[in-house]
Amino acid sequence: MPPPQAAVSGRSLWARPVAQDWVQERDRSPESAAAKLDSGDSDLSIGLAELRQRLARRFFGTLWERPDWRKRWARRFRTESAVQEIADELALGCGRRYRQHHRRP
Repeated sequence: MPPPQAAVSGRSLWARPVAQDWVQERDRSPESAAAKLDSGDSDLSIGLAELRQRLARRFFGTLWERPDWRKRWARRFRTESAVQEIADELALGCGRRYRQHHRRP
């Protein structure tokens, strides 16, 4: 932080251009860039961590909050074909969402 250019009532003051230069310099520092790219999950970038969270919320909503699907978690309904059907539905939902967000101009 640059030294203050003035002090009024014990508060340090800087001219706007000086403060803006300091903010830009701070934002360009390697520490700032590393902090912005850190997702908190050592294995994932921020973008992948956010995608993972969105998909996990969506999958949980599909698997748990829909009574017609939730009943499939009873032991007698846990078959390979039932799991495959759920996986297909989740994949279809992801594909639709992906296409909505990644349309070509």
